[in-house]
Amino acid sequence: MALCIIVLIGTPLAFYLARAPGRLALLAEAVVLMPMLMPTLALGILIAVTYGPAAPLGRAFAAIGITLTNTPAAFLLATIYAALPTYVIAARGAIAQVPEEYEGLARTLGDGLWAARLRVTLPMARKGLAAALSLAWVRALGSSGSS
Repeated sequence: MALCIIVLIGTPLAFYLARAPGRLALLAEAVVLMPMLMPTLALGILIAVTYGPAAPLGRAFAAIGITLTNTPAAFLLATIYAALPTYVIAARGAIAQVPEEYEGLARTLGDGLWAARLRVTLPMARKGLAAALSLAWVRALGSSGSS
């Protein structure tokens, strides 16, 4: 389930990082890289402080019936938080390898932006995206083993 969520969130984010110019993309990349640069213990403390029962987000989720400590939902959240950056960075590299001109050609033939990306870019980047998914899976398993 974590990998499905990672692909659904991470692929558009990887497209953004691969195709968007400017400072906002650099800031987004820095935010994405933060969990990769944190030690596992610090990552666990950050998640507990952010989503624990005493934290504002933890209380908000508890109000709608979702407990994010010592539950499968907490495990899922921690796994996504740990593995998403690995997928996004590797997927960004795979997407960046596909020339933007191919998307542009598909758009001149009538495809919208996301249709061109789905029909042209994703198939051309499939091997790199598969490698990104494999790396995220290994990272997810590694983070679950250490918690």
